[in-house]
Amino acid sequence: MTEKNTIPPSPASQMPPPDEVAPAARRLMRLADKVALATIDPQQGSPFLSLTGVATMMDATPVLLMSDISRHSINLAADPRASLLFDGTGDHANPLTEDRVTVNGRIVRIDHPHAEQRFMARHPKAFYAQFADFSFYEMQIEDAHFVGGFGTALSVPANILLLREETYAGLLAAEADILDHMNEQHGEAVRNMAVNLCRTGEGPWQMTGLDPEGCDFMARKKRCRLPFPTPVSDAGEVREMLVSLARQARNPENAGTPE
Repeated sequence: MTEKNTIPPSPASQMPPPDEVAPAARRLMRLADKVALATIDPQQGSPFLSLTGVATMMDATPVLLMSDISRHSINLAADPRASLLFDGTGDHANPLTEDRVTVNGRIVRIDHPHAEQRFMARHPKAFYAQFADFSFYEMQIEDAHFVGGFGTALSVPANILLLREETYAGLLAAEADILDHMNEQHGEAVRNMAVNLCRTGEGPWQMTGLDPEGCDFMARKKRCRLPFPTPVSDAGEVREMLVSLARQARNPENAGTPE
């Protein structure tokens, strides 16, 4: 038998503070289009794990679209406590060295037009949203557990994970118009940003979301995210940022790190 390595784990004192890993956790959440959902079976009192589609609100609150008669929705109606696993490991050969975040809280049904807008932009083929037994839900986050590969694992409170309303309030009303304008009037710029700055392959790229920290793109099953060099807080700032990024994206030599 091979002798086990006896190197002790990293002490908690060497962990980065939660506010330093919160942006990485939000990025991972915004890149995801599906999550593992853990609910509590009211009959057995045991955990029940399922898979569901996900999007995020502008502050990073997770939004779900689920059938009210599905087993996990029935579980949530009895006990709204749940966990969501956002898996950033992809197809890496050693997934335990990659990022993931478990978000804990209570999942409740909502009727919020912005939640529907952001989910449907992320999942345009979710035709079942019109079915009578489907509803939108959000997770009221209590805390999160971020794992940044080996040696980095720490709790992130909700007030640190989620963006404060004052940082994004100026973008809320303008987001849909900006997305429509970029996709309909500046398709080449959208393509250049996805291909040359996110380092993705070719595809029918669409911009699907904006927030103070970046913008999201989709082409069929592919997703990518372009972080902003500095945060934006209103429609004017995001337009200036997109003009600057579009200018950079015209030159493939300006390509950044894949997202």
